[in-house]
Amino acid sequence: YVLYRAEQALGDEAAANAELKAWCLEKFGREATFYLGMNSRKPPKDTELPAVIFIPDGAEYDEAGNAVFTVGMVWAVSCPTVTSDGTKTTYEGFRLSDEFGARLTESLQSVNAAFRISSGGYDLFDGSQVPTFPGERTLTMTEWGRE
Repeated sequence: YVLYRAEQALGDEAAANAELKAWCLEKFGREATFYLGMNSRKPPKDTELPAVIFIPDGAEYDEAGNAVFTVGMVWAVSCPTVTSDGTKTTYEGFRLSDEFGARLTESLQSVNAAFRISSGGYDLFDGSQVPTFPGERTLTMTEWGRE
């Protein structure tokens, strides 16, 4: 249960966040679905979005014996809305995916009671899967010092 412990803490915290739930209901008409791991051959369908997937990547231990976890956080929203004013075309899904990623990161702040979280890369993918707009962030989580 080494990696699962970190993954579970992230999933529980994000799924319980009232502000994130309210935002998803307002923007998408449904709450986000959270996955601890996934079947890459059967990713969530557009009708099941927004979704967040926590993917365990690795665990090591520092000199003090504290676990250091690396977890991938992948999210996706579905939004077919495209607006154009003649000179500028905007895919609303990119903006919503970016905002969802930022809100997800904010929703994890309480996990800091058990883990110190630092974020690595942050990426929004190209629009090749329109109307699905995915993003990802790498999270490094270090257990607080042991007594």
